[in-house]
Amino acid sequence: MQKLNAENLILLLTLLNESDENDLLMKAEVLRNLGRFDESRQLLDKVKNADLIEVKEKFLAEINKQNKSRSFSYFDQVIPQPIFVVISIESNAADEII
Repeated sequence: MQKLNAENLILLLTLLNESDENDLLMKAEVLRNLGRFDESRQLLDKVKNADLIEVKEKFLAEINKQNKSRSFSYFDQVIPQPIFVVISIESNAADEII
C-alpha cells in the first residue's frame, strides 16, 4: 500500500503548476511526505504571497524536524472545514407554470 501511495504522490507532482503559489505549497507538501526535504524547502523559498507565509513557516518547521507524517497536512492548513447548508424547497403545483 505504501508503494502505491508513493507512486500516486509522484504522479501528483507532475500535475502541479509551479507558477501558482498554492500548487507550490501542495508540491512542497508532497515532497515532504516523500522525504524529499531539500526539494520541498527549495519550492517553499519561492512562495512570497503574504497570505501563505504562515503556512509556509509551518511547513518549514516540519521539514526541519524531518517529519514525513501526513498528520500535518497541507490540506489541514489551507482548506477550510466544509460548511453544510440545508435548503428547503417547497413546491406548490398551482404556482408552477410550464
